[in-house]
Amino acid sequence: MRRLATIAALAVVLVVGCSPRGDDVRPQPTTAAPSAIDGFCSGTGIRTFEFAGADRPYFVHGPQGWDGESDLPVVYLFHGLGGQADVNAAYTGLAEVADDRGFVLVAPQAVGENNSWDYRSDAPDGDIAFVEALASMVGAQDCVDPERQFAAGLSNGSALVFALACSGTPTMQGYAGVAAAFYDASCEGSPPAPIVYFHGTGDEVVPFDGGPTPIEPIEPVATTMAGWAEHDGCGPDADVTSVGDDVEHLVWQGCEEPLEAYYIDGGGHVWPGAPPFDFLGPTTTTISASVVLADFFGL
Repeated sequence: MRRLATIAALAVVLVVGCSPRGDDVRPQPTTAAPSAIDGFCSGTGIRTFEFAGADRPYFVHGPQGWDGESDLPVVYLFHGLGGQADVNAAYTGLAEVADDRGFVLVAPQAVGENNSWDYRSDAPDGDIAFVEALASMVGAQDCVDPERQFAAGLSNGSALVFALACSGTPTMQGYAGVAAAFYDASCEGSPPAPIVYFHGTGDEVVPFDGGPTPIEPIEPVATTMAGWAEHDGCGPDADVTSVGDDVEHLVWQGCEEPLEAYYIDGGGHVWPGAPPFDFLGPTTTTISASVVLADFFGL
């Protein structure tokens, strides 16, 4: 498989570390962080964005082969609890998909306790406000199409993606989550949201059928998606088709914005299509969440 020169330098190895609370995948880089990027939409590197009096780091990968003239869409990738932004970009394969599909990948780094995202806070210096400010800055770049910005996340980062959908931020035009979702009263006043979601039925960290997680108890996935279906004006029942032997694809009908889900039979707390980590449960190779979300976003 073709690898990015700089991502190859990170070389995701088959040794991972979980946070002390065991929430997420953290494949370790084998070299130092990438070099500074030359221009916002070209190259690969780590930058900082001043927000609420602090420099917040974020990883950027511009697509190889960009003509230097066309405005590019942006996908924001949010890592899980205990994660690292650049390592998660390598683990998910989204940087490679960015090359193939021609979009900029921006992966912010959480700075909360144990590299956590505080997705419940609406404080002006909180993470939701940070993402909105970062996306406004990115959207103002000459090489970026501000009307084509999208959010994706894993685990705690996925919960942040759903919080962005609930906040009704105007900077994001679509949302993709893996292995953590919610719907509650905070979402009710927001506009319909285009969402694609992935969850393994064998996830022991964020249980598919609901229950305790390292951060807070959750509702069953079916309950959460039913909440979003009603919110998006969909019919109550999704059309279900099988993808291979281990994936169900759900598409709700009559929605004001598209709503889809992929349930992985026996799948663990992992990113579909990424390198396997058995102690977090099975990883399907039937689909790639990175490719599917790019398709969903129209990239």
